Amino acid sequence: NDGNFILTYNSQFSIPNSQLIITDVLGNEVYHSSLNSHPDLIGTTLNSQLINLSDLSDGVYFWEVITGTHSENIAKGKFLIIK
Repeated sequence: NDGNFILTYNSQFSIPNSQLIITDVLGNEVYHSSLNSHPDLIGTTLNSQLINLSDLSDGVYFWEVITGTHSENIAKGKFLIIK
């Protein structure tokens, strides 16, 4: 991953005020974005968002999705940027 990617997510539930937060290995926040959900006709939410982190250094980064209303962690993981 060179720092440019598309985040695609789906859900059967619309989760208002969801946030994507990316931090470096020291815990510094390097990216923060709202995730807007738009349900389709059958009630499934499928969304994509372009994320450009190409200005970040090579390394390991951590991501998490939280709800803005309760700051509950919905999902989390890690990824590697190599240019």
